[in-house]
Amino acid sequence: MIWSARLYEVCRKEYLSRPFDEEVFPERPPNDEIKYRILENFDEGRLDTVTYATRATGSEFISSGDIESLVDALIFPLNQDNSYTEVFLASYRFFMPASELLTSLIEWYNVELDPATATPQQEQYFKLKKRQFRGRAAKVLLTWIKNHWHDFHVDKDLLDELSEFVGDLGEVCFGDGQRMTQAIREQRLSWYMTQYIPPFSAKRAPAAESAKPWGLLWEPEAFAAQLTLIDHHYFRQIRPDTYLSLLQKRVPKGTLAGDAAVKVLMDYVSWFRLVSSYTATLIYKEDTTKKRTKAIKRFIKVAKECRLLNNFNTMFAVMHGLKRNLVARMSGAWDGLSGKHVEAFREMEALMDPKGGFANFWGELKNCVAPLIPFFAAYIHDLLEIHETEPVFTRDLNKTQEQQQSGYRMVTTDDDDDNDPEIINFSKFYNLYSIVAEIEVWRSYSYNSVIPEAAAAANDPKGDTCAVVLNHMRDWKVVEDSLLDL
Repeated sequence: MIWSARLYEVCRKEYLSRPFDEEVFPERPPNDEIKYRILENFDEGRLDTVTYATRATGSEFISSGDIESLVDALIFPLNQDNSYTEVFLASYRFFMPASELLTSLIEWYNVELDPATATPQQEQYFKLKKRQFRGRAAKVLLTWIKNHWHDFHVDKDLLDELSEFVGDLGEVCFGDGQRMTQAIREQRLSWYMTQYIPPFSAKRAPAAESAKPWGLLWEPEAFAAQLTLIDHHYFRQIRPDTYLSLLQKRVPKGTLAGDAAVKVLMDYVSWFRLVSSYTATLIYKEDTTKKRTKAIKRFIKVAKECRLLNNFNTMFAVMHGLKRNLVARMSGAWDGLSGKHVEAFREMEALMDPKGGFANFWGELKNCVAPLIPFFAAYIHDLLEIHETEPVFTRDLNKTQEQQQSGYRMVTTDDDDDNDPEIINFSKFYNLYSIVAEIEVWRSYSYNSVIPEAAAAANDPKGDTCAVVLNHMRDWKVVEDSLLDL
């Protein structure tokens, strides 16, 4: 994490130092062709062309199907909730292009009957259900715009096609057109603010005050509260699709700094690095063994307070700073700790153990209640494990099992030369999304009721304590990572 944050910060500085030139795209000719599909399914219930599986709770979910059937399952059953839609929109990039999905949704919105083959019963059914077909397609498209705008933000052609469709909606359904237009405006503004407007102001304390080591002077409870509010703000900036979109596609180093999805994630990683380096630096700059012992005690208390606030990410960052090589080698300072402080340190250190996929951390998390900031790298670990061990296509399921048994990675080949559509192992994406959904639950809570005084000071434009603390930490001349990790 530390090296990736260092690389990103270098790329980001280079990106922001360049003059801003709006990229010029060639004008697309207007498309007068109306996209629509012919209705062939007259059963508004669930589809027979996808496979369902049953969870331990007894509920059913779509476990596999070809691409066309999985897209159709966004429409059928007509009375479904939005759970399948969310999983699909978060994961479709793994097996189909965005342009194909948008075209399919537009076709479903403009669904028609084949007058040459339709029976009177089918005509009556279509007349009754046409508005519902449009409603389902519009709801899916609106969810896509609101929750996964990154797809349109990075693809000019896709955005042009969406804008053209929304522009034509005014003649078909004014309400749908208005809702989508408003959603597009909101998302454009939100992404612009995320990319170009810093999450915290530049407000700073007077230079003489900011030059003091606040981490050693503030009460641990007060300092941990401010760290928690800053961490929570960064955590809430990461949208659910960020994690899966980065799993699906590597971002080249050349475009790393300008990628909006990467930015929010790397801002969070950079925050972790800052807390770790700040902790280690303040301890290192104390000029006697006795003072270093006191500084170590102070940060152990800060980490403990973060733990009491269920702020595991900052707790791990402080602990990482305490375990940096430069600090860990200060044997005299560590020998001066009381048994109480050593026990507290060892207890928190055990939570950082990656053994068993951070089993100790997950055990602690089970007993916690919101609000909560998890150690997000533990979730990344689980996402990577599922992504690397579960295949996208069902034809690779047996190969994956053989790979796990033999202990080496098998290369997938395309020797089968048949015309059957590929069957997607959609269980994989339910498993991935279950992790993302859990992160989203923690992201939705607020700390305002838990630490009201700190939150009030942080939200006060005159005080803006979080910004002042963050800028103090940024301005502090931290020791280079190369020295901290010697």
